[in-house]
Parts: sequence; structure tokens; C-alpha cells
Amino acid sequence: MSTTWLHVQSFFADAGVLQAINDLSIMLKIQAASGDDSGWRDLGKQGREKLIRFLRRVVDLEIDDTGGVILGVDPRTQTLAHSLGHPDEAACGASPKVGLSRSPEAILQLLEANKPEERGELLESLNELYRVILAHQQQDADVIFQRQ
Repeated sequence: MSTTWLHVQSFFADAGVLQAINDLSIMLKIQAASGDDSGWRDLGKQGREKLIRFLRRVVDLEIDDTGGVILGVDPRTQTLAHSLGHPDEAACGASPKVGLSRSPEAILQLLEANKPEERGELLESLNELYRVILAHQQQDADVIFQRQ
């Protein structure tokens, strides 16, 4: 498989995660304003589920990361997981390399807990995660469109 094709796959995978962040963020903001919209509630639920699956995968890849190639994982996914943090960085609760104030494990816990009182923390984490994934997606776009 060509490296360009890996970047295309990664670009679209990132787009799905970005959409999930958008959908969940909008739903959380509607809820914060004491609103209720069944369409956004459904999209938010789907977004939350997708992000939980994504972050569980990131955490699993961190655990399996030996510093080399991880069998069965494409290099772009491995690069994203690696950039989001390592187990030793997660111990301090942050991933300073990419500007996340919470580790992927901490964001996952916020998503799974789904507590209204933690809504602000979750929105802040989603915003940071969005920026990191958007930058990763831009790297893919640069390769796809041969911009350096």
C-alpha cells in the first residue's frame, strides 16, 4: 500500500473523529443552555460513543507501544496515538508534547462518566483534542496534495 493511500485513510479517519467531537460539543452546549433537541441528543450520543472507542484504542496503543512498529496498526494511527501521549506522560495527567491538559485516559474517563458537573472540563478537553487531530489531519492533507 502506498504511503499516500495511508495518508488518505488517515485523513478520513481523522474527519470522523473531528465530526464526533463537533457533534458531542454542540450537544453539550445545548444541554448547558438548558435546551433539548432530540436530533442533537442522538448525534451527541453517537459522537460520545465514537470518541470512547477512539480513545480506548489510543490508550491500548500506548500500552502496547514499545517504541517500534506495532503490528496490525498503520503508521499514521500509530503516529497520532504516540503524539497524544505515552504512559509515563499520562502518569502526570498531561501530554505536554501536543498541548493537552489532560491525558487520553483522563479524557476517556470524562467521556465515560458523563457527569453534568464535568461538562466544562470535557468541553475544554474536546477543544484541545480537536486542535491536535486537526493538525494531524493537516499533515495528511499536505502529503495528499503534495504541499510541504
